[in-house]
Amino acid sequence: MRIFSLRPMRFKYGLLACAAAAALLLAGCGSSRLNSFTWEVDSVPSNLDPQTASSSSDVIAVTHLFSGLYRLDEQGKPQPDCAESCQVSQDGLTYTFTLREDLGYNGYRGGDTDAVLTARDFVFGLQRVFLPETNSPWARQLGNIQNGALIAEGKADISQLGVRALDDRTLEIRLEQPDENFLAKLCLPGAMPCNEEYFLSTKGTYGLESDTILSNGPFYLYNWTSEGLFVRRKADGSAINSLRLVLRSSGTAADSGSDSSSSASSASSKTALEKLEDCQVSAALSETPSDGSFSEIPYTATTWVLMYNCEEEGLSSTAVRQGLSASALRTQLELTGSLSPAQGLIPPQVSAEGESYRELAGTILFESDDPLSLYKSGLAQAGLDRLFNISVLVPEGQTAELFSSINQQWQVELSAFFTVQELPLEEVWQAVESGDYQIALVPLTPSEDDPLNLLQQLAEGQWNGWQNPAFEEACRQESENFSLQGSAARAARLEEQLIVECPVTPLFYETDYLLVDPKVSGLVFQPFGPILDVSGAKQ
Repeated sequence: MRIFSLRPMRFKYGLLACAAAAALLLAGCGSSRLNSFTWEVDSVPSNLDPQTASSSSDVIAVTHLFSGLYRLDEQGKPQPDCAESCQVSQDGLTYTFTLREDLGYNGYRGGDTDAVLTARDFVFGLQRVFLPETNSPWARQLGNIQNGALIAEGKADISQLGVRALDDRTLEIRLEQPDENFLAKLCLPGAMPCNEEYFLSTKGTYGLESDTILSNGPFYLYNWTSEGLFVRRKADGSAINSLRLVLRSSGTAADSGSDSSSSASSASSKTALEKLEDCQVSAALSETPSDGSFSEIPYTATTWVLMYNCEEEGLSSTAVRQGLSASALRTQLELTGSLSPAQGLIPPQVSAEGESYRELAGTILFESDDPLSLYKSGLAQAGLDRLFNISVLVPEGQTAELFSSINQQWQVELSAFFTVQELPLEEVWQAVESGDYQIALVPLTPSEDDPLNLLQQLAEGQWNGWQNPAFEEACRQESENFSLQGSAARAARLEEQLIVECPVTPLFYETDYLLVDPKVSGLVFQPFGPILDVSGAKQ
């Protein structure tokens, strides 16, 4: 998990909790009586149950509505939230937390509740993560808790989970092995409290309706409509006290949930810069850096690859794909701006064992001094003299210009002459997803901060028909492996196995940007999702 915050300088990617920053000194949009922050989402949050929330918008919502034992600060470091203090045993396996005395719950629109928050609520919340019937997305990341993996697999009773309340304010958590990043993992939604009595009273609707949520976070639920979700808190100086998660097509929906004054088509067609300039949003993702008017956080989470349809005649041959891959990687590409040479399939932003996975794994690419021999041997094995009727789909723009160099390399080195078709990126992806293509140049971005994410997606063959049951099983087993030690090395072996078989050829990475209203400071940003936390932000 990589976390970034806005601070007064550009940053260098590093450990699990590395931070990014930019000075926020310029004047921005005028504010209303609320210090409000607006963020566009592709879908309105639909699940406010922290133990099961998984979509980006759901996680952003519960991050503000709930507080865990710890919360990441603007440097991306875990700081006590509900915890007043923490003691760690000498062997690093037992954590004992003392809770703050002032803890309680919020009702809808900040209404009072009778529920009392105790250490038992953290026990029940973590128990729910590992109960198989919960199907929690947080089980793997929290799986180092003693017996968590066995319980998730149905091989142990929930009473054996290494979490217990010693009294109302004292919580003990025991681990399977030491984990220096454990406090950061306690900032995840799965580690947030859940009042068992209230949960049972909702009869299966917990977190699914406005009146079936009992939150303990810095914000309370103010409104939840088909247009967006809005949370607030008591005004406190310059602190942001209103967060609005609005549908991307609805523009600037008000806290009441009313429709935007701008049309959906107009709102969706604007660039990130235009939306910021129009005060339609407080921050937005952009493929290009700021023009100097806004703060920016760069992050490198996208790998551009050549995707081969392995169900096509000729391309089903591993040796043919290896020849194409090795030849493509020998091409001297003139990468400029936000593009940089790939060192493997998994982009630099992904972390493992609390560090950059790419730095731990090193460069993993398929290389050969004789691509032509590989290519010819693959054709011979397939009973072909050459590949027929191969069309390469490439997105319009800069990437199409770059691919022309690869195409020339293939012609010169392999005598491979393919048709090139330039299309909008959306149409290229439509062809890939439908399987109606031979070769395509596409960007891949993990949906999670996990080296296995892209590997598992490719193992399923959903884009290119590549089938390797042994690789798929190895990915499945690793996804169920809760061991921290050596996780980067195990993922690297899987990445290398995939790279050798060449269902894709990683070519270059692309850096994207979060652009932010320059009045805002203290925003914590996690690229995967993406996830924002304005709990400590000011405006």
